[in-house]
Amino acid sequence: MSLRLSMDEHVRSYVSSALRRRGVDVRTAQQDGQESTPDASLLDRAIALQRIMFLQDQDMLSEATERLRNQRPYGGLIYCHQQRLGPGALIDELELVARCYEPDEMVTQIVFLPV
Repeated sequence: MSLRLSMDEHVRSYVSSALRRRGVDVRTAQQDGQESTPDASLLDRAIALQRIMFLQDQDMLSEATERLRNQRPYGGLIYCHQQRLGPGALIDELELVARCYEPDEMVTQIVFLPV
């Protein structure tokens, strides 16, 4: 079973589209009506949908750290700085993580791309 991803609103639409073409289950913040939603709410929504959050801004990393300090688990995060990988490499890395990890392995984990 591969990971089901929730994409932060800042992730470019072509990334989500390419992953879907490769068979990865992706849901965007825009599809979910979660545009301009605070990070804590986005993470809560991903948990409710049993999805792993992919993001490219550092604010959500602070939210995840705060949750760990307060012993509030979350399903997991995948993070890549916006300028770290080109589009093709980013899509390849996300597909790899989605196919190689199991949801239970991601609980309270942050995977930094590139792997």
